[in-house]
Amino acid sequence: MLATEFKERLEEMTRGQVEVSICDNKDVLMRPAINWNAAPDFANQLLRDFLDTPREER
Repeated sequence: MLATEFKERLEEMTRGQVEVSICDNKDVLMRPAINWNAAPDFANQLLRDFLDTPREER
């Protein structure tokens, strides 16, 4: 999954409550931070899909 797709989908799912920035090294910064242990299953799946994508393909 591309970092831009992750950003768009997460911001859409949270209805703008979370702002996502993509750094030059393709790391992702989320504000405010998300407690992934308390996040809904669909949000956790989105994160896993993103992290399963090799860094060079993001």
